Amino acid sequence: MDRTTLTEKIIRTEIEYPGEYATRLDTEFGVLFYNLEKKDLHLANHAVIYPDKITDFKTVLVQVRDFYLEKGIQPRIYQHYPDGYLMANSTELRTTGFDIQTFGQTGFMLLSAPNI
Repeated sequence: MDRTTLTEKIIRTEIEYPGEYATRLDTEFGVLFYNLEKKDLHLANHAVIYPDKITDFKTVLVQVRDFYLEKGIQPRIYQHYPDGYLMANSTELRTTGFDIQTFGQTGFMLLSAPNI
């Protein structure tokens, strides 16, 4: 079993599954998910950003903020996986109006042995 490939598939699934119940808008810096019928549902209303695709972080923050505020949705940004990018840019996040909330280390349970 190739764990790297499986891990990548799990991460991709985590990123893409909100598209099953929300509108997905691909951007040059990531993905914007939104569901106008369920504006309070966090999993259906958030941006996923890809640090390697961002050249001007502050501009991305403003675009994400304005996109969601125009739709009457609280702006949220998720990182595609924890690598410290958002914490490293915490000053710009805060000056653009975002609060940083961490919910511990996210882990995945991968089968490493045959089922008995």
